Amino acid sequence: MKRIEAEEFIDNSKLLYETGLPVHAHLDDGSVVIFENGFYLVETTDSTFMNSNFRGAIRYSLDRQQKDTIFTLDYSKVAYVDVVEKRLDGLAFLLSLPGALITSAITAVAIFGSCPTVYSMDGNIEHLEAECFSYSINPRFEMQDVDKLEYPDFKDGILKLELRNEALETHYINTFKVLTVDHEPGHIILPKESGSMIEWKKELIEIGPLFNDYSVRDKLNNDISQLTAFEDEQYFSSSDKAVEEAVFDEETNDWIIMDLNLPEHQTELFLGFKLRSTLLNTVLLYDLLLDAQNLGAIDWTGTTSQGMWYAYNFAKWYHKNFGLHIEVLKNGEFVEVTQLGDSGPIVWSKLGVRIPLFEGGQTSVRFKFITDNWHIDWIGVSLSGNQEPVFKEHDISSVKGGDKGLNIISKASNDDDEYLITYPGHNYSFNFDVGNNDDKLDRSFFIQAKGYYIEWLRKDWLLADEGEALIEDVSLDNTLIRNLFEKWYCEKATMEDFFFETMIPVINKNETGD
Repeated sequence: MKRIEAEEFIDNSKLLYETGLPVHAHLDDGSVVIFENGFYLVETTDSTFMNSNFRGAIRYSLDRQQKDTIFTLDYSKVAYVDVVEKRLDGLAFLLSLPGALITSAITAVAIFGSCPTVYSMDGNIEHLEAECFSYSINPRFEMQDVDKLEYPDFKDGILKLELRNEALETHYINTFKVLTVDHEPGHIILPKESGSMIEWKKELIEIGPLFNDYSVRDKLNNDISQLTAFEDEQYFSSSDKAVEEAVFDEETNDWIIMDLNLPEHQTELFLGFKLRSTLLNTVLLYDLLLDAQNLGAIDWTGTTSQGMWYAYNFAKWYHKNFGLHIEVLKNGEFVEVTQLGDSGPIVWSKLGVRIPLFEGGQTSVRFKFITDNWHIDWIGVSLSGNQEPVFKEHDISSVKGGDKGLNIISKASNDDDEYLITYPGHNYSFNFDVGNNDDKLDRSFFIQAKGYYIEWLRKDWLLADEGEALIEDVSLDNTLIRNLFEKWYCEKATMEDFFFETMIPVINKNETGD
């Protein structure tokens, strides 16, 4: 191992930042430097340097085959920084993203981020099925997620799925399974949400035959029934007027109302949804929670946001302001009875929920949300359902991609401290032996995944612009909401196209593991 001595800094150097957190610094030539014991950032007259806190740092070459010990690094060569979890998988890291892909990501100024993405294949056509645990931004928010498969690649009892890391994130996958439900034709099986604000999870719910005697209107009383009646991607979204009110008048709530003609003694409804979040949440994370803190984003990612008290307050604030709040009419006023959490911004999510009713006959249900946070394609209504449909759980039976030494199947099958760790560009093809179903019954397929991700921090997030002060912490209050809408108003028109253009290409691997 070659040793590279540190440069001697001149007297007027200035300490900009110091952290003891382990980090990776990804360089613009595709190499990577591991600061296992953190680093301190020093500004001199000519340059800014990252310096190792203790015993030097390890630099791996573009092909990850050579390594050197270094003590200082020119910060101008750094493209991304990611905070490393202590459970670093060394073998997975050495098989990580090649420098060529890092370079392409740098050229694109990549902003795409969407957790593990899951695909089904139909011949040469791939169908994006799910983005797993989209809001599990660190271990404290690790959650179990369930997503319905719309295009299952199922033949002779074998279901095939492809898991990819197409974002500038490190994914920590605790479990990755398939659930199957055999059910009566005409019934719909959907994921449902349950749990507390932090220990959120998804289970399953069965929606009975659909009921059609209702209409849907927006906040301005425009009839939008045709936008939400069918799964056709002709969807509802907040109007430009609603967005302007959020920016200029600070009226940040939007809603749609469902007016129903129900049997007089109806006491419950089973609702189904097809929806997805907009990129409003992405702007919140990227621009206001990370970029706004500059270098403080490293500590926010690695320590602050993982603290129990902070995580509780953050979850409470987020729960209050985001999600889909479902309210039922009671004595002329709407009363909240439950809430759906946000989904990812890429894949249409299917969700189901049971709600109680206070009034039968003619009544209304309101779906309330922060302005421009949702695209809603379909809302289905049933007078009956089953909150606990019987399902079967299936572990991975074989895998293509990766290496036998990673023990992929065991790491992704057990809910424990062993994680399947993926880096940008990783992809795995999984087979699940799910057996054949009864010809008289329909079968629905679901992905059940549990884990979290760590966002890679872009260099331009970390250093303040000239004259910009370092924010030590982000206050969770109405000011943050106002700043969010001001930013969203400026970026909305261009962000979506740019977001999807910067997905990270995957590495093609042909080895078969486990």
